[in-house]
Amino acid sequence: MSQDTNDEEDLARAPARCPHCGEVWDGAADISGGEHQTYEEDCAVCCRPCSVTATFDSDRGEFDLVVTSES
Repeated sequence: MSQDTNDEEDLARAPARCPHCGEVWDGAADISGGEHQTYEEDCAVCCRPCSVTATFDSDRGEFDLVVTSES
């Protein structure tokens, strides 16, 4: 996950694949939120809830996203 930031938000963005419908949507982690984050986000395509885990890889200087279904 690259740390490209938006002027209004301090987010690192990366593609995420929905575990329900398989579509790819734009996932994000709050750069100021620490090296390990877990949050819930609805798929932008099918709107079903997903659990997102974002972990900072200090060797690469990027976040990795793991997206799973809530259930």
